[in-house]
Amino acid sequence: MSETSGKTPIWQAIASALRSELAEGRYGLGAKLPTEADLAHRFGVNRHTVRHGISALVAEGLIRTRRGAGAFLAAKPTDYPIGNRVRFHDNLIAAGRRPEK
Repeated sequence: MSETSGKTPIWQAIASALRSELAEGRYGLGAKLPTEADLAHRFGVNRHTVRHGISALVAEGLIRTRRGAGAFLAAKPTDYPIGNRVRFHDNLIAAGRRPEK
């Protein structure tokens, strides 16, 4: 499909479907997404098309990729104020996160 035909390119449709799944909470923070081969089979396209869709989500900061390991749901950064009396543990709890060892 070409972008000039008025239809959504396939890679954008794949990115949109994955974005919706991420928003629904289908994958937990840091969870591994299905492989490119699995996604290509699911959407009936080649891996290059899937890779293009994944790249869009990487650019948005929603997922991260690691060569040879796959694609993972990116953890959301925590706002962390800087000051003289900053307490790491208290700031994480205030941000809704759980400090762990």
